[in-house]
Amino acid sequence: MTLAVLRAMPEAKRGLAIAGAVIAVLLLAAIADLRLRGAGSDSLRIDMLADIIAAEEEPVPLIGGPHYYTGNLALHRPDWRYLPPYQTDALAGTGEVLLVGTPNTPDALARAVAEHGHTGGLRVLSTREALLSYRFEENETRSVTLTRLELLP
Repeated sequence: MTLAVLRAMPEAKRGLAIAGAVIAVLLLAAIADLRLRGAGSDSLRIDMLADIIAAEEEPVPLIGGPHYYTGNLALHRPDWRYLPPYQTDALAGTGEVLLVGTPNTPDALARAVAEHGHTGGLRVLSTREALLSYRFEENETRSVTLTRLELLP
């Protein structure tokens, strides 16, 4: 019995190695499939959002909002200015800011600018919804709120 187990060990090790290799290949294929089919974080057409902002905002003010939007916009339009995804004092003075993907409620807007050091008032200059499609699902869309604010002392 012991001799039979010792003889089977190399075959078992080889079988285990083959099974591990098959699982690794399947995992890599699944990761590549998710990435290439658009189920990843870049599946929303942020290039459309950049085009909408460029066409309707002149000049393009400082842009803030969730990092998903600002980070991906920065990839498409690196020459624009963006608020970082952490608290700063970048809005300590007055000026204008474009909030992307921030709910258009007084509390949400005030909280978004307060995170970056603004302690004064604000006035909504314009609000609109940008309808963005997904890269691989043309029939599915997402509405993204664009709110341009004037920061008051």
